[in-house]
Formats: sequence, structure tokens, C-alpha cells
Amino acid sequence: MHRSLVALLLIALSACATSEPRRVGETNPMVSYAFTGDRLDEAREKAQDDCDQYGLDAELIDVDKGTIENVAHFECR
Repeated sequence: MHRSLVALLLIALSACATSEPRRVGETNPMVSYAFTGDRLDEAREKAQDDCDQYGLDAELIDVDKGTIENVAHFECR
């Protein structure tokens, strides 16, 4: 029983680790994306899609590093 629970938790955690970056904040002209692992480039692409609607480029301002996921903050310039 204990091993089954551990296995289920590992599966759930790995599913979180492979999820795409998701928007967690937006205050014009800034947008923030949470991401896991080395998915900063994917977060940058999503931020660029947001900035494209204004004809601007997404510039990385800061990354808050967390224990499970990181949050990248971009400014549309």
C-alpha cells in the first residue's frame, strides 16, 4: 500500500514537472509565466505572443526561483 501511494505521488509530480508554462500575472505592460525545469524559453515564447498584440517585444525582467516552479516576469517593450 505504501509503495503504491509513493508511486502515485511520483507520477503526479512528474506530470507537474512536464506541464507547459502558464500565465500567472498580467499588468500592462508586464506579463508573468510560471514554469518548471528548463522551460524558460517556452515561457519567453508565450510572453512574446502576448506582447505581439501590441507590436512589442517581450523582455525578461526577472525570474523568481521557487522550490517547485519558477516565475519569469517580462515587460512588453
